[in-house]
This record gives sequence, structure tokens and C-alpha cells, in this order.
Amino acid sequence: MAYTACGNRTQIDYSWAAPLLERPIDADRKVRIICVGAGFSGIGSAIHMIEHIRDAEFQIYEAADDIGGVWHHNRYAGAACDIPSHSYQFSFCQNTQWSTFYAPGPEIHNYLKKVVDHYQLRKFIKLNHRVVGAIWSQENGKWTVKVQNLETGAETIDEADFVLYATGFLSNPKWPSITGELLDPFERLQKAM
Repeated sequence: MAYTACGNRTQIDYSWAAPLLERPIDADRKVRIICVGAGFSGIGSAIHMIEHIRDAEFQIYEAADDIGGVWHHNRYAGAACDIPSHSYQFSFCQNTQWSTFYAPGPEIHNYLKKVVDHYQLRKFIKLNHRVVGAIWSQENGKWTVKVQNLETGAETIDEADFVLYATGFLSNPKWPSITGELLDPFERLQKAM
């Protein structure tokens, strides 16, 4: 039995789902995992999966030319953490030497680089590689992932049992389309400056 949001008991039919097996996922095979993104989420997930899945093959694709996600991309003057630095780090790899209570962006970026080096993750990371598509094959039980090398333009196909999407929700900006009368006052203001 399960409970609904209102507290009512209801029977949920899970017959459509794959059966839960009483054995580890990697008991009889290697498990291939592709992670999209090498920021905090991708790095932390990679560490935990590599440590806890005994027979895992891991690949991280990062579109940028360095790891770090938001801390690599945002290099403007004054960029800093908006919560206490000691709270903005991995619990399993703590930095006790933050320079300020709210660490500056470059310091956080360097922290992430040190974590990647400490856990020897660089061998799993392909920089300048963007995942441009992923298709699930029910028949094979695997993901087919299309990856573009941003330096050469070449596209390759990779395959995985699991795909972890760790690009963050701000990695693909959506600019509003503002035209006409709403935009006119701002255009005049900009020209006056």
C-alpha cells in the first residue's frame, strides 16, 4: 500500500516496471556510465559511482575547455560564492583553507580542479566534447549517445547503460524575444548614454 499526497491509502500497480533484482547491478557485467558535464554535480557523481559500482566504466563529456561548470564559465570581477565557503564543498573532500568566508570564483574553480586530481578523474574526462543526442534502445537496454568534438567538428557514437545529465539548469541560456513598443524605450535610453 502507498499513500497519496492527501494521506489516503491506495494500491499502486508497478507491474509495468522492470523487476527489482536481489543482486548488485554490476554482478555479471561491466556497467558503462556516461556523465554529461564536469561541474560540481558531474564530478561528485563520478566519484561516488566509481567508488560504489565495483565494475564501472565511466566517461565524462564536458563541452567547455576545462572542468568546473559555472565556476569555469563565470570569470567576471567579483564572482563569488553566495553561501559560506565551508558549506559549498564536498563533504568527503573538505577544504579548510578558504581565503574568505564567501570564496571567490577562481578559488572555487581551483578547489574543483584539486578534487578532480585527487580522485584521478582526468582520465575519464573529455573536454571540448558536447553530447548532442541520446536515444534509449529498449531492445538493447542501452543508450546510444552522439558526441561532437568541438575542436574538430567530428561526431562519434558512444554507448552506455546509464546517462547522467549533470549540466546544470543555467548551462543553456534562453534569451527572451522582445520586439516592438516594449523595446523602443530601452533602445532610446541606450542611445542616449
